[in-house]
Amino acid sequence: MSFLCLLIVIGMACSSLTEVTDEENRIKKLNKSIMCPVCPGESIDQSQNELAGYMRSIVREKIDQGNSDQEIRDYFVDRYGPVVLMEPPSSGLGMLAWAVPPVGLVVAVFSVWLTLYLMRRRNLGGKGSRKDMNDESLVSELSPDELERYSALFERNVMGRESETKTGDEDQ
Repeated sequence: MSFLCLLIVIGMACSSLTEVTDEENRIKKLNKSIMCPVCPGESIDQSQNELAGYMRSIVREKIDQGNSDQEIRDYFVDRYGPVVLMEPPSSGLGMLAWAVPPVGLVVAVFSVWLTLYLMRRRNLGGKGSRKDMNDESLVSELSPDELERYSALFERNVMGRESETKTGDEDQ
């Protein structure tokens, strides 16, 4: 019984006593679409600035006068410029704000693909490219004189490192 009473109380608390009108929804939507000129990145709906409060009252007045949403936006654009809109216009110079991000993404993806493609191609083929050091074809491409010269150079480098390691161990 007490569980049922609890459910009824919670249900009543969650129910809305006042219905939000279409006009209130319209005002809220317009307030979210207009930026506060003083607070960068905040709509007049979010801003606690005095100017934002004044702008919210103008939106309400304009709706009471019967103005359309576009007329109200145009009113603020005339006074503050197109930067007052939270969403840039989709025509003219504002079109760049819509076009640049997807174009930039395509260019970035293509650049990464091209870089990886060229790196892979450089590693896999062609004369003068880096090949696997265990590749027998590398040895067969060398003349006997070159092979002897590289072998001597290799032995000198390896022997030099081994002697450095031994002297380093003796110092400790």
